[in-house]
Amino acid sequence: MIGTTLRAGVSLAALAFAMVLAMPAQAEKVLRVGVREMPATKGNAYGGNGPPGIFTWAALFESVTDIDGKGNAVPMVASGWESADGITWRFRVAPNQRFHNGEPLTARALTEAVAFLAGEKGAPLSVARNIKATGLKSAKAVDDATVEFVLAKPNPIFASQIAVLPVFEPKHFNDVGIDGFTVNPVGSGPFKFANWTGNGMQGANFPQYRTGKPRVDKVDIMEIPEGATRVEALISRQIDVDVAVLADDFARIKASGANVHVSPAPRVIGISLISAGQAEGKGKASPFADKRVRQAVNLAVNRQAMVDTFLHGIGKPASQAATEGTFGYNPALKPVAHDPAQAKKLLAEAGHPNGFRMVVQATVTDPANKLMYEAAMEDLKRVGIDAQLIPVTFPTWLKHWQGGTWEATGFGYGYFFAPEMDASRAFTAASCDKDPAVSVYYCDADETKLLKETQNELDPKKRLALVQNLLAVHQANAPNLSLIETQDVMGYGPRVRNFQNVNLKINYADVDLVE
Repeated sequence: MIGTTLRAGVSLAALAFAMVLAMPAQAEKVLRVGVREMPATKGNAYGGNGPPGIFTWAALFESVTDIDGKGNAVPMVASGWESADGITWRFRVAPNQRFHNGEPLTARALTEAVAFLAGEKGAPLSVARNIKATGLKSAKAVDDATVEFVLAKPNPIFASQIAVLPVFEPKHFNDVGIDGFTVNPVGSGPFKFANWTGNGMQGANFPQYRTGKPRVDKVDIMEIPEGATRVEALISRQIDVDVAVLADDFARIKASGANVHVSPAPRVIGISLISAGQAEGKGKASPFADKRVRQAVNLAVNRQAMVDTFLHGIGKPASQAATEGTFGYNPALKPVAHDPAQAKKLLAEAGHPNGFRMVVQATVTDPANKLMYEAAMEDLKRVGIDAQLIPVTFPTWLKHWQGGTWEATGFGYGYFFAPEMDASRAFTAASCDKDPAVSVYYCDADETKLLKETQNELDPKKRLALVQNLLAVHQANAPNLSLIETQDVMGYGPRVRNFQNVNLKINYADVDLVE
């Protein structure tokens, strides 16, 4: 009896083992992401802080802080920070963090990053220039969990600006140098680098990631330059995410069972109105020196028609020098109404009853932007302004921007808020403190005074009120013909779950795939 039972038990165990062996292994979850191009600096995230690199670097690295969808600094590698005077800042490094090679993540990683970026090899890199703009003078590790940053002057948005600093593993970085790190990066992000492919990068999930093991096993980021090809790949489920979807493809994507994700982008598309003479006093005064003329051109343009016609309803008419994703956004401000009759009245009051000639120089490589600029020119003609768009290459645009030598009365610019996602950044190009400091650009002494107040206020709530007031004054002065508050649009397939994009950062740790 005992022997029979034993033999039966052995037979059942053997059968169960055989069944386990016969069962197919659970398929790996591989998130496939299509991007327009891979970063030129590959795994060296000091080489930039936006597209195209951000889609790869967000998988491999974490930064000191992050910025949420409202422009607020939030914890990442640093769990908290404080400053009494805006000059000396102390950041606490969250405990028990690890790099992909097993090394502990301590305050040393932050201080060595700052030291490298201040040196000869690091200084030319994009992130080094961003760090320099914060006014940072020194960084030291008080202990393994505390970093002290000292700035040249008070800076209330330092915690947001330091979000541009990705944290590299310092021992590996020192061993292989910047060139070696470029091809073999080691960070602390949700995925650890596996290999470069012929057109991209592959990574494996990092079980010791700060917030827990990512939900997918691998990420495969691949370069697909043509938008039409990426959309076809998304629809045919060859990729799971398309990071740059055009408005014309929304309907096809949705019809295929895939999804479109829309989030605020850090840009307001528009036309900067030249409101003074050319650089160093050369040239005649612009009609836009008169605020009524600036207000008139804003009243002349139908922004909602642009959103409906060219963006298929994805986008928002611009209301201010900020977007919903930036700190300081003022929800009380509304887009300027489309009122051609009032525009004509203001032009007549300003001494231009028959309008005037207006030339706009702009880069128009984005088809939607080109259409919006052209529509704006047609709306201006309807109120009597002889408006002409002259497309220019980016090198030509940059030359005129740096020298203030525009052969026009307006130029394509608008406002851009990355990387710090703070509305005050708009005033680096629209205030008396602008850079470059040439006379062709808008300058208002009262706005500059208000800007100084925002730069000296450390209390976030008080500063928010100051920035919102500055935006209201700036809107009334109308130095820009603001058109559209842009949106970032990504497509993702039907098997993707929990997908989010905030400031072009995909939430790689939380994305899941289901069959």
